[in-house]
Amino acid sequence: MHRRGVRLRRRRRLRAPCTAPPALLIEKQRLATIGGSFLGICGDANHTYGFHVPAANLPADDYSLEGAANVPVCEWHAAAIDIGMDWPASRDWLKWLIAGIASDEIQGIAEVIGSYDGVNVRYWSDSSGWSIDGKPYQGSGHDTWTHVSVYRSTTLEDHGILAGWTANGGP
Repeated sequence: MHRRGVRLRRRRRLRAPCTAPPALLIEKQRLATIGGSFLGICGDANHTYGFHVPAANLPADDYSLEGAANVPVCEWHAAAIDIGMDWPASRDWLKWLIAGIASDEIQGIAEVIGSYDGVNVRYWSDSSGWSIDGKPYQGSGHDTWTHVSVYRSTTLEDHGILAGWTANGGP
């Protein structure tokens, strides 16, 4: 029975399209209004794990499925957005975002990867304690874009990630 379940899941993976959830489509529209670059929600072929991949296409032990907050409301939704840091206030926005998450003014965010200065890339998450400084990021990229993941259980909710921001400033 287990092998049959695995086969069915694999078959389903091949047919499984990734969908952008309402929460991140709202942020995509806000980013378009700002004039910043949208780099994606659903991961490309290089994304084999994590929040850019729908839960249905991940192994059960993937880190982005850990905990009750990551029980997906839709198994086909990705749960991350990549935001280009090419608008004038983008670095100020990132500082605001991290401070808002750290103070619980912004909720439902699982992780953020980005750079305050375009050079030093940092990682923030519940497991890292949401300190303002974050932790050094060991992966590549994220100096010109910011990755924001929402908990899979909150992909239908507006998180206000870019709410109130314009190209030149925000709240």
